[in-house]
Amino acid sequence: MISRTPNLQFASLVHEDSGYPVGEIYPPVDFSLWSKLEFLEITRAYALNLLSLPRTLKYLDITENHLPLFSLEAEGVAQIDLPLLETFMCEYTDLSLEVILAIIGPSLKAGNLKKLHIGDYFPDDSPGNLYIPTYEMPSLQELSLYRCRMREDDIMRFLRLCPNVRYLDLSLTRVTGVAIKEVMARESSPLKWLGVNHCTYLSSDAVEWARSLGTVVEYNNSSVKRIARQRFWRDRWI
Repeated sequence: MISRTPNLQFASLVHEDSGYPVGEIYPPVDFSLWSKLEFLEITRAYALNLLSLPRTLKYLDITENHLPLFSLEAEGVAQIDLPLLETFMCEYTDLSLEVILAIIGPSLKAGNLKKLHIGDYFPDDSPGNLYIPTYEMPSLQELSLYRCRMREDDIMRFLRLCPNVRYLDLSLTRVTGVAIKEVMARESSPLKWLGVNHCTYLSSDAVEWARSLGTVVEYNNSSVKRIARQRFWRDRWI
């Protein structure tokens, strides 16, 4: 298929069933042969080789992917070069924060990355074990930490590196009013949109205070059996 469509710019390969043994959905594929590809959505797949991605990508969604072992170490993805990447979505994968930052490093350096969705991230919960970079990410405008089991102080350490975020999803995290106060009181002005659904440590007073500053806050703390992955209120596909 790739050899027959060398000028393809948009590709969406979505699977409804992820219950196959490793390697049976996708044999090794060199996506770099799509030398003009800008949009790639490849979800719920197995053995996706991140090193085969074309550097022309602007949008990459690898949600629910089962990646090869080399992709789970920062050294294994050091050769990935995606300087034009504007959107990276890696929810429900086994990637560590260090590996995620290694993947988006070239686009951050170029000032192109605008949207980052890390949802459902389960780090080592031991104090001091979470890798947090020391550099800022000023180009980032939209960030989802949906259902990330990070400590509140680690979340805040990470958010301090993203001074220009305007759309932030902290739903199903451990944040309290302390975190909300800090992120809303930044010099760069309050957020435009904040998602804090099912944040059980967060009081409704903090939510109402954020709303009083003009931020659209999505907040629902009623008990549910299963939370579906939420979308931002605006179209994220643009």
